[in-house]
Amino acid sequence: MPQVAGITIERTLRGKPQFARINLSKHPEFIPMLEEKGVIEPIPNARTLEAIKEAKHPEKLKTYTSVDELFKDLENGI
Repeated sequence: MPQVAGITIERTLRGKPQFARINLSKHPEFIPMLEEKGVIEPIPNARTLEAIKEAKHPEKLKTYTSVDELFKDLENGI
């Protein structure tokens, strides 16, 4: 069986494959599958991280007095 850089197969004493070690920096194509299976948590983007920080500090959140004001900010990308 050919060797693939960044992937190691560990076998039992009888030679049966038991574990696979995957270097995710060399094979990022496996990350979505692992996130889908719940093995790793999805990596949030910068905007999501900012929203999480703001949620922890509600005093920093902007208060809207009208729906029009909110829509205006949403159209402008806040």
